Parts: sequence; C-alpha cells; structure tokens
Amino acid sequence: MQYKLLPSEKAVVTENGIAFRNCYYTCTEAIQKGWFTQARKRRFDIEVSFDPRFVNSIYIRDDAGKKYIRADLTDVSNRIYGGLSFAEVHFYKQLENKTLFEAEQVRQQEDHKFVRRINVRSDSRLFTNNSKRENLFARPPAHARLNYRRP
Repeated sequence: MQYKLLPSEKAVVTENGIAFRNCYYTCTEAIQKGWFTQARKRRFDIEVSFDPRFVNSIYIRDDAGKKYIRADLTDVSNRIYGGLSFAEVHFYKQLENKTLFEAEQVRQQEDHKFVRRINVRSDSRLFTNNSKRENLFARPPAHARLNYRRP
C-alpha cells in the first residue's frame, strides 16, 4: 500500500493510547518506546496516515519519514468502532453527543420541576403555619379568657 497517498493528520499520544478522531490506537513499537508512559506526564503529537474507509488501523510515520508503523484500535475502541469508517464514527459520536445533551436537558427540567414542587409544598406549609401563628396571637374568645381582676 502506498502510505504516502493516504491523507495524514496529527494524532495525540495519551496514556490511554494514540488518540485520533475519537478512537484510540496502540502498537508494539509505541509500547516499546514508552510513549504511553511519557504521555502520563506530557502528551505529544505525532503524524499519522489513515484510510478514511476503515477505522481499524492507522499508520504512524517514523522520525525519518521513510517507514510507516501500523497501529490498531485498542480493545475498547475496537468493541465500539471496529469495522466502521471514520465517517460512521463521526456520525455515531455526533449522535452520542446529541443524546447526552438531550438527556442532560431532560434531567435539568426534571430537577427544576422537583424543586418547584418542593417550593410549592414549602410555601403552603409556611402559609398554614403562619395562619396558625396568627391565630396564636389573636385575642382568645371570651369564654376562654380568665376572669382576672387587678387588685
């Protein structure tokens, strides 16, 4: 395969793998060079080539730019995105973000309804308690008054 003809972009080496377009990749060379250990302290960019039709592997250019190293999806990314194209991964990621956003909106609406319901109940209890307090300070009826005379 002519790797030079494939599109290329930057990928980021993280402690979880090589992050590229919402997927994580790994390869033996990166493990042997200690890239993922280095990335725990500081992430860094690398140049990769990829086939837009298949998300299963990317190709890392070595320092000299003459050799390409194949990196495959990590187990987690492979379970989610294995066999898809980059366009499908992008679509699924957008769908996931939209679903998460909508779920957050629903959660906030439910929280607002809950708080409003509690406030209404609290207000009604306060109103009931206030009316009882007002009755406590009201003058007692005549039959309840003591017949007390000053000396």
